[in-house]
Amino acid sequence: MTSYSPRVLGPLSPNSAPHSVGSKWKPATVGADASSVYKLVRLESMSVYWNPYCDRGRLDTEEAQEGWRALMADTLNTMAVSEERLEFLVKPLSAKLKVILNLSPERTVPHLLADLVLQDTSVQLSRQQYLSLVHAADSFSRMKVNSQYRKYRPTVEPHGNAAKWWKYAYTCIVEKTIRPYSWERIKEHRRRYREYRAEYLTFLEDPDQKVELLDKLKEMEDGLDATGILLAREEAKIEVRGL
Repeated sequence: MTSYSPRVLGPLSPNSAPHSVGSKWKPATVGADASSVYKLVRLESMSVYWNPYCDRGRLDTEEAQEGWRALMADTLNTMAVSEERLEFLVKPLSAKLKVILNLSPERTVPHLLADLVLQDTSVQLSRQQYLSLVHAADSFSRMKVNSQYRKYRPTVEPHGNAAKWWKYAYTCIVEKTIRPYSWERIKEHRRRYREYRAEYLTFLEDPDQKVELLDKLKEMEDGLDATGILLAREEAKIEVRGL
């Protein structure tokens, strides 16, 4: 398995449709004036699979991209994808979910009751699945980090475009670790901080304007970090209390 190989994963639940039943959990029709609704959901052969490696050739074809529904149906019928058997994390299990919806306007009774009966099941994790999960988690972590630099990222391949990628690295460092602490940025941050603090003070002192100020405060919060917002609010609260 390589870190660039496609992963195939997902849940399987061939039969999981809810059914209307009566109070004795037998099939029934719900009347228009019913005060309670009973639903029974049977989960038959529900499972979770994760194939750490799948043949890229079949998945990259034009036929697979246009007929992905047929490919998924074929996977369900054969329990295999690209002629490779599904590797289950959670082996097929059966469960029964009973749900009671109370339509009464009274607040003294629960409006939703659920009872799940789950039969014995087994969970297994192979070495290849574990490594694939680690690679996937690392990929998502890198995507999260890269999201803040995406606007600086070149649209060309690194090979043959070294200058653009070096500029990309330079820009990321400068914009995130140097320019935020320039005098111009500091003054701008302090200006936004003082304006937000003043608006929040008005928000606390004048209840009649709370609705109008909420939208303005939310808009101003986009230009501040969480620490600045919390500090500005605490300063405003202290001033209101006269401390």
